[in-house]
Amino acid sequence: MKYLSEARITREAFIDNTINDEFIYRQLASRIISDMPIYDLMKLIEFVKIDPNSKDFRYKMHEYDPNQIKRLTDEKLILFSASIII
Repeated sequence: MKYLSEARITREAFIDNTINDEFIYRQLASRIISDMPIYDLMKLIEFVKIDPNSKDFRYKMHEYDPNQIKRLTDEKLILFSASIII
């Protein structure tokens, strides 16, 4: 599936240096990510949820750093992370 985001910016908007190409590209990418269904987003980005108290996580616990799991448990936290390999 193709996702598209566009922006039409006047040349004058670039004069004050607060708007540049990078800013526009990041805004376009942000819009695409925000509008994309989660199952397509999960094809693009690897998401990990570490919830030490979850039954599902207990089966995968051996894959993670025991010290990190202990810290999360002690602090009663759930860790969410996202990564992209390019």
